[in-house]
Amino acid sequence: MTIQYVTNIIIHRIHKHDCKPGGHAKVRSSLRQYGWRTILDGDGVSIFGGNHVWVDHCSLSNCEDWLIDAIMGPAAITLSNNYMTYDDKVMVLGHSDT
Repeated sequence: MTIQYVTNIIIHRIHKHDCKPGGHAKVRSSLRQYGWRTILDGDGVSIFGGNHVWVDHCSLSNCEDWLIDAIMGPAAITLSNNYMTYDDKVMVLGHSDT
């Protein structure tokens, strides 16, 4: 699941497991616009440049990369009551290549 450059999102009661890397994907950047996202690296939840995102009561396990990956300037990310298992890389918050 990729959330890219959006605000005021609630991700609630999902179960993601055994996520694998994938090819390029289209993601929505507005109601009328789709754009290409880089190759998916196997994250459970990927928050790319978003803010005011709440991940609540989710079950995430055994993903190829991070269970929760919030990168490229995220702000106001809230994680609450999540169950994260069977992974050695649980979450990365706030990373930027610059």
